[in-house]
Amino acid sequence: MGIKLSNLHISRELLLYYHGIGDSLLLSTVLYGLGRQNQQRYVVGSAHPEIFEGNPYVIHLPFSQSANYKIARILELLGVVKKITHVDYYQEGHPPKKHILQLLSERLGLRKTPSHPLIMLSDEEMSARLLPSSEKPWVAIQSTGIKDWTDNKNWGASNFNEVVRLLSDRYCFVQLGNKGDPVLDGVIDRTGDLSFRKVFCVLNQCSSFIGQVGFLMHAASALRLPSVIIYGGFEAPWQSGYIENINLFTKLHCSPCWLEEKCPWDKKCMTEITPARVCEEFKIMMGKRLCFIQQ
Repeated sequence: MGIKLSNLHISRELLLYYHGIGDSLLLSTVLYGLGRQNQQRYVVGSAHPEIFEGNPYVIHLPFSQSANYKIARILELLGVVKKITHVDYYQEGHPPKKHILQLLSERLGLRKTPSHPLIMLSDEEMSARLLPSSEKPWVAIQSTGIKDWTDNKNWGASNFNEVVRLLSDRYCFVQLGNKGDPVLDGVIDRTGDLSFRKVFCVLNQCSSFIGQVGFLMHAASALRLPSVIIYGGFEAPWQSGYIENINLFTKLHCSPCWLEEKCPWDKKCMTEITPARVCEEFKIMMGKRLCFIQQ
């Protein structure tokens, strides 16, 4: 049964959320649950309107960040909006002490925390075929994350290159990410040439994902792709991860650090995770998945 939008109240609290693309995916997920819980629609301003597309409980402001802030103030002055909320999951400036989905749920009043991100894809998007046919399963992989904020989440392109080399006899690889990311050897490169929604279409053709913490990890989870995630020690799986994934976290005296500056210990949490270990964990994960499918 479809949702009758005309029957839903529109909340008079305007939500502003200018964080990363993965963060937008998590907020959209929480608002979907909140909309069902309260039978309301929510007005949102963010940098990633395409992530909220298809969410029946969200009305997204159509303008830039600066314009949306001005519109929000005007709507508040006119009494159309009773409250403007800048949504965040940091706790008094400190790194999260709970899973981000739980913190967002608590901040907005959602009683049951979602276990996974949610993306609303159309039938056309679900059936899209952006990768060529292959006798070997497709695996999505990345080479790096955005370094503007911190480099401490990055495992290194050379390590991902070695993973591709070790697994390419049994799998085909498609690389996802941003324009300018180091391109790995032996992959189909789709970095920087896909919209965010088409990234989901590509992931939907894949059997699994190998990467690190960030948007692609959350996107893969939204499509229930089994994943090996290199956490290192910048943040911890209990803060942002998913229990069905293989989450490679290095427990050190400093982890999780959420350190934006250059690591004083030469990213020991990352260097202790080897490509050989990632490949072994991946093979174990895929073996378990094959057994589950055969059952």
